[in-house]
Amino acid sequence: MTYPMYFFSEDFLSIRDLLTELPTKECFFKEGAYLWQPGDSLEYLHYIQSGVLQFSINHPTGHEKIISFHGRDTLFPVFFEGPVQLEQALEAQILADTHTIAVKRSDFHSLLALHPEVSSAVIRWYTHFVNLLLYETGHQEYNDGFSKLCNLIYLLLCRDKTEIVISQERLGKILGMSRVHINRYLSRLKSEGIIQLHRMRIEVLDKAGLIAYCSEATVDW
Repeated sequence: MTYPMYFFSEDFLSIRDLLTELPTKECFFKEGAYLWQPGDSLEYLHYIQSGVLQFSINHPTGHEKIISFHGRDTLFPVFFEGPVQLEQALEAQILADTHTIAVKRSDFHSLLALHPEVSSAVIRWYTHFVNLLLYETGHQEYNDGFSKLCNLIYLLLCRDKTEIVISQERLGKILGMSRVHINRYLSRLKSEGIIQLHRMRIEVLDKAGLIAYCSEATVDW
């Protein structure tokens, strides 16, 4: 079973050298900038050399839903054909200074036709991404707020880490909860000795205690 991931990295490391067969341009984005601007046609795909970006969708009411994060040696956006219905609402904001190699979608399409391993990498990426969306809509949606937060912290740990770097605001935008609720749930975990809160960072002191509050479907992945 595919593990739901909120952070994507090294998904396209195996095809990095193949990108040199294509015309590319180097791009540098400062923290706070956007990978594309409203109205852009998303002509380019970006292979991330360094840095981190946040992928989100904005509702006309002004609410923002964070979908995922993308780091080194991954491609974003990943190749797609045709227009995207919600294209104007999708945003990719730079969270740390980012260096990318930009490839035209049309050129990358030709690479897909020539190299089956490129197609396989794209399929694997979409498998993980769709799995994340299914987890969000088919499972996480039905948990109470406290369980949702515990699930998210556990998944962001990627199973082998002991801390995550993230703000309470971003946690709320991933889960669709207010900072008041996020702070209340984090305070509960802290009072029980499960986590320690630092500036922009959450340290997990008792992973077994955290897992005990996660939903069964989350820890069984």
